[in-house]
Amino acid sequence: MENIIIANESVLLESHQPEDVLHREGQKQVLIDCVKPASSGKRIRNIFLYGPPGTGKTLLTRWTMAELEKAANRIKTIYVNCWSRSTAYAVLGEILHQAEIFVSPRESMLSMTRKFENMVKSPERKFIIALDEVDQLASTEILYDVSRSGAGLVCISNNPYALSNVDDRIKSSLQVEGAEFPAYTADQVADIIGQRAKYGLAPNSILRDDVKMIARMCNGDARVGIEMLRKAALIAENENKRKISAEHIRKAFDEAKFMRKSKSEARLNDDEMEILKIIRSENRINATHIYEKYSEKVSSPVTERAVRKYLKKFSKLGLIGHEGDVRWREYFAV
Repeated sequence: MENIIIANESVLLESHQPEDVLHREGQKQVLIDCVKPASSGKRIRNIFLYGPPGTGKTLLTRWTMAELEKAANRIKTIYVNCWSRSTAYAVLGEILHQAEIFVSPRESMLSMTRKFENMVKSPERKFIIALDEVDQLASTEILYDVSRSGAGLVCISNNPYALSNVDDRIKSSLQVEGAEFPAYTADQVADIIGQRAKYGLAPNSILRDDVKMIARMCNGDARVGIEMLRKAALIAENENKRKISAEHIRKAFDEAKFMRKSKSEARLNDDEMEILKIIRSENRINATHIYEKYSEKVSSPVTERAVRKYLKKFSKLGLIGHEGDVRWREYFAV
């Protein structure tokens, strides 16, 4: 069936890079000020971008890196997501791969480190490396190695305290500046969704009031809002409609919410999944009883402190809810 609403679906994807990043002027200026020295061969000021999911951290980083590469041929930017590459070996391998430096499947860490050090010493190129979801690194030692090498470093995380527990040696080497990305307001999300609708949908296929409805429902997370717009358009097209309705949006919200939960769960490790299963098997359960049940089920349990960290992570991902103060807090599935 011919598309009657979607004109360019790639614009409706989270990965799409718009011509400009809306409502992040302050953060954009801070990031540009930090990385711009690379265009004249100088070292950048390392920066840490933090804020809730869907607030433009990754989007702005990718936009800035692309603009820098356009403006200066000598700059090479590299982006690594530390959720999928959490070990120093995996991070280093991905950096070398994006720099088009051959790495054999069985290459040693020492060999890769030497290749990396030679790479950043090149007078012909200045390297800027973005490490997204930096709090997922198995070891923060890679931060020390990259920052000491002379490459510029952009760290990104949903957790504002992601770098607070690194040892003093690494902190001293990093010397990061911080830029906070607060949740978007509903009006700001409406502008972002409206921008995607303008270039991704057929003219007049969604009313401004319905764009605002999506913005209210996604609770400041622009990624959810963009996915809702795409899903609503697909639902409307499947019904052979020429306009997106409020009912299409409500259906899209349910689908987007389910999809985001599924994506979040797919990224959990075995211990995290076991803990989540325990919470889902109970009506209400406190952290102590969660740890007791978890310890009975696995042969090598993580520490109780680690479990509490997982609970905070589940809450941020929207996988669980909780009631009560810290001491008497009870957790439940949502």
